[in-house]
Amino acid sequence: MNFVLLLVLGLVIGCVLYTICRPWPVFVVRVRDGVPKATRGQVTRGFLRDVAETCARHGVQDGEVRGIVDGRRINLVFSAGIPAPCRQQIRNVWGVSGWTASGPRGPRRTV
Repeated sequence: MNFVLLLVLGLVIGCVLYTICRPWPVFVVRVRDGVPKATRGQVTRGFLRDVAETCARHGVQDGEVRGIVDGRRINLVFSAGIPAPCRQQIRNVWGVSGWTASGPRGPRRTV
């Protein structure tokens, strides 16, 4: 009985620590029925347009793109609904027109 209680307590503590320590996205773009929409944070209309065009070329109807801060960069993380070639094309667009993370003020647009 004590072992089960300790196991459950350990799992709860582990879940709480994971939730607190994991990197939170700066933005989330959800693609539903082929239409991308920023559901968290802000992205430019141009980025949404590029995501829409790229997803249309690859036949993506549903998926998610998240911008995760990694040092001074914002890396893109994709859901399983977005195939690898589509991911790479979105990364290419992001590399040309994406933002960088800039300390406590949040993301900063690169020129």
